[in-house]
Amino acid sequence: MVHDITFCCQNALWSQKGESVLKHTLATIGITLQECHQSFDSLPSSRRKEIFDILNKHLDSKFVTFFAQYGYHQKFTAVDFARIMASKLELRLPNASLDLIKRAEGAIKLLTTFFENNGHDVSIPPAIIQYQKGLDAIRGLVFNALHHSLVTAAAENFYVLTLDNAQDIVYLSSRHFLNMFVQFVLTGFAI
Repeated sequence: MVHDITFCCQNALWSQKGESVLKHTLATIGITLQECHQSFDSLPSSRRKEIFDILNKHLDSKFVTFFAQYGYHQKFTAVDFARIMASKLELRLPNASLDLIKRAEGAIKLLTTFFENNGHDVSIPPAIIQYQKGLDAIRGLVFNALHHSLVTAAAENFYVLTLDNAQDIVYLSSRHFLNMFVQFVLTGFAI
């Protein structure tokens, strides 16, 4: 939920009042804080379905219903897999010496081994963790930009964004993360 643009902007999570607004929103829609802090997989299946339905109504967005499974109990959506592939292809981290060809080969290898091994691939969990780090970095950049008023309207259709030399700026080298960042920051700025 903290990576959903609509949810973050609706609760102004970057501001000081964001946490209290979030707690109020969760209480209003019927999700307890205890349920938020525990793993979704550890909830009873009936409660998971309830929460899924609550969020579907509240966020007014459709969730992907196709799930792939890796290992014995880990599930992720086709959209998640596509995002992992996008980050593997586009993201060039400063400590990695992979050029575009090696990143493409790594993404193809991930895709091939996933299908050959019916989802039992040891390289998927690290790829998911890397993508989650990217999501956290983008959220941090957006919250920082909105909290410190680094976005200003320059003209009718133009905005100026001033970023400092934050370590997470490297994630903006990926078109996927850049698009997510721009959409997130503009939605938050418009509120």
